[in-house]
Amino acid sequence: MRKSETSILTSAARLIFAALLYLVASLFIFGRGLLDPHQLIQLGHTSDPNQYMWFLKWWPYAFSHHINPFHTRLLWYPADTTLMWTSNLFLLAIVMTPITNIWGPVVSYNILMLACPVLAATAAFALCRKLSSAYWPSVLGGFIFGFSPYMLTHMIGHLDLVVIFPVPLAVLVTLYRLDGSLSRRGYVAALAVVLAIALLCSPEIPTTMTLFGALALALGILLLPAEYGLKTLVPEIGIAYGLMILIVSPFLVAMFAYGMPHGVLWPASWYSADLVGFVIPTKVTAIGTIPAIAHISSELGALNENTACLTVPLLVIAAVYLWSTWKSAGSKLLGLMLVCICIAAIGPRLHFMGEIKFWMPWTIAERIPFLKQALPVRFTLYAFLVLAIITAMWLANSPATTRMKWVAVIFVIAFLLPNPSSAFWVSPLSDPPFFSKHIYQDYLSPDDIVLTLPYSYYGYEMLWHAQADFSFRMVGAWITEEPYQFRRLPIVGYFQRAFDLPEAPEHLKAFLAHYHVTVVIVDPNDMDANRWRGILADVGLKPIETGGILLYRVPQNAFSAYANISADQLEQRAAAMRFRIVVNAVNQYLKDGGQICHLKSEALFDRDLLPADWPDYRKVALVRMIEPRYAHSWNISGSKPGIVSMTLNGTRIALEPLRDEYSCAATRIVFPFPFHNPDPGFPPKGSPLTMLMIFKTEALREIAGRLSTQRVAESADKFWPDGNTSTSVHPVGSDNLSNIGYHQ
Repeated sequence: MRKSETSILTSAARLIFAALLYLVASLFIFGRGLLDPHQLIQLGHTSDPNQYMWFLKWWPYAFSHHINPFHTRLLWYPADTTLMWTSNLFLLAIVMTPITNIWGPVVSYNILMLACPVLAATAAFALCRKLSSAYWPSVLGGFIFGFSPYMLTHMIGHLDLVVIFPVPLAVLVTLYRLDGSLSRRGYVAALAVVLAIALLCSPEIPTTMTLFGALALALGILLLPAEYGLKTLVPEIGIAYGLMILIVSPFLVAMFAYGMPHGVLWPASWYSADLVGFVIPTKVTAIGTIPAIAHISSELGALNENTACLTVPLLVIAAVYLWSTWKSAGSKLLGLMLVCICIAAIGPRLHFMGEIKFWMPWTIAERIPFLKQALPVRFTLYAFLVLAIITAMWLANSPATTRMKWVAVIFVIAFLLPNPSSAFWVSPLSDPPFFSKHIYQDYLSPDDIVLTLPYSYYGYEMLWHAQADFSFRMVGAWITEEPYQFRRLPIVGYFQRAFDLPEAPEHLKAFLAHYHVTVVIVDPNDMDANRWRGILADVGLKPIETGGILLYRVPQNAFSAYANISADQLEQRAAAMRFRIVVNAVNQYLKDGGQICHLKSEALFDRDLLPADWPDYRKVALVRMIEPRYAHSWNISGSKPGIVSMTLNGTRIALEPLRDEYSCAATRIVFPFPFHNPDPGFPPKGSPLTMLMIFKTEALREIAGRLSTQRVAESADKFWPDGNTSTSVHPVGSDNLSNIGYHQ
């Protein structure tokens, strides 16, 4: 055997050995919690995995049934929903089709989640090995990238954001081109394939990879000597992108043919790195579970997006390496890239300990198409790749003593060690036999239009829909942006746990009528199951308990009169009634001798001045992982003696009538509030805005007195078809099975 062949085999064996090490780490860290034979378990805690499971089942289903896979009316019925402006996971779904068909989408999802850190670490190892020529330093470099706080954070439930192995692969093939190992044609083909793989797995990754790749190329051309030949890469990279576009052209056409998202899907200021967060570990790491550290990190953003902690040891190693090698053009390139990435990750406004400070350069990028959809804190992915390279090169080439290097390695690993609790990484799924054992076939038909509670993000409707082979239509989903016609209806907020909705049963009737809902399915294990039972009982429906779910059949035309109430009227009614209730509560608070300086929403709850079914946020915040939206629907405070400040949230259509009606009585009304929106394009059309209303207490008492002269029942008589909150619909229960089953 030739020496070159022996070298190739040795390199391959070392690569495989490194991959096996990463596989063992992934299985031990994340896989232990999956070994429960008594329940269905997913890697992650949020409802995002349900979306990925739906797509893993959707692509093979669409192809096998010869239907258009790019858009559907099965979700958000009757809206025509595009499936391209989301994490569609096409390539992953195709690869996992055999497993999905045999064991289901949950198993496929878990396998992919376990594999992604291994693939990312192995690709980063190969890159570090190429640059440092040292094996064990490269193994550590691969671990830094593949098991970084970025990766650990998104292992909580973001499959599309952990498919990051194409990032180091793109850099690696470029290095092979620069040293002549790849021909021009080979490089163009390899880079095009890497980019296509990235795009077909997760559209977000290739977008940001292009941004920082262009920045690295520009800095390299400026800093590195001409003999490196970076300028010659520009046309080759352009050709590679052209070839990639040709490969994925059906998907790009579908992305734009069915329309783009309206405005910004998520505001960048909500997903930006806090300056302190670069050194404060979160609970995804072992050191981040220390109570004092966990308390600080909890103030720096949501756990499932707080990826900013670059760790002190890695930053120290980077500082030492860059200081000692700054004369090298390569070091300058790495150092400037690290700084630029961190500045971009801070986002449009500097955040310090949770407080928003001054403007940052990313504000400019928010005006650029596609980039305005990027979430800055996720850019730390590229910072960890730079730090992995720097650490491997420092360990390989630094004149530091072996003891010092071992100390550094120990500290690096100590700060990167994941949360040791296996339960932290997994969560049980709601797996009722109604769907998993196909009992639904006896109760549902393809013509049924189904509402599931809990709703959207808060439930399992996406998984259930996939388990049922998409055999019914849903008036909900957890995918891309909520259609405007759904988002604006007040009852949709109620479904999403915004429970401060007056006359909720009447709004539910209107929703059922507007969207011709035929079946409501309730998860009896949901924390709010009793509330769902209650509101459905209020509208006259009774459940059938079957297969671990509660099924409510809606009689045909039961609420047809409610279909004549427009969405505008529903919005305005909800806002007006909420305003009325809060004003009356404040007035009673003042009558009872309450002090203005102590006036807050909490004080109204403490005195039982608000409806009994409006939950006190303080009592539910510790129970819910996600802050309930109702906490943002309204607020009240005594800003200074004799002055009451009230904020209401709603659309323009909902709040403008209130603004016009009370503009004379109020001391001041600001709508929308605040004056300037820090996130251009957000919120999307129809999303809630805030209105600030400032009243003198005398004016507020006068308003309350005027409202009290018109009884709520009289108001209901004029607005709702039933005239009040009672229902004229005969209940449907398990004794009327002829209206329920299809295969009796």
